[in-house]
Amino acid sequence: MSTTKARADSLSLLLFTLRSGKLMAINLLKVSEIIPCPPLTKLPESHPHVKGIATLRGASLSVIDLSRAIGERPLEDPNGGCLIVTDVSRSKQGLHVQAVSKIVHCLTTDIRPPPYGSGKRSYITGVTQVDGVLVQVLDIEKVIHSIAPAQIEMAPTDLSMEDAE
Repeated sequence: MSTTKARADSLSLLLFTLRSGKLMAINLLKVSEIIPCPPLTKLPESHPHVKGIATLRGASLSVIDLSRAIGERPLEDPNGGCLIVTDVSRSKQGLHVQAVSKIVHCLTTDIRPPPYGSGKRSYITGVTQVDGVLVQVLDIEKVIHSIAPAQIEMAPTDLSMEDAE
């Protein structure tokens, strides 16, 4: 097998835990950084799964309580844990999680479809085994779009000068 083919068939996953302690994963390509949870500013009238806004290097960052967003109990220490800063649909969000475990590399063929009966509303895109432990792979786009649907944005260059005025 050539190295190009091996790279095309492999996937890097960031493993993390929520309050339940079970291992979950997201595609590492969607992660821009991992930071300790900074102080958050609550927003009135925001979605119930949005914990607040953090300031990250001068920019505002929405912080999603990932436990609540996927239907689990909130984190035991609401001010602890860490943020996985994701870059999805050309916007950054912070995912508040209990702890980040490690990065693993696996083959795409090692990821199996979600178990039968998990339902169409499930946020799990697949499952895999890491060191003999079952890991659920999260569809982070589905989670984020259920909270803040993707907005269709037109670049200014897509408009004629007349329309732009």
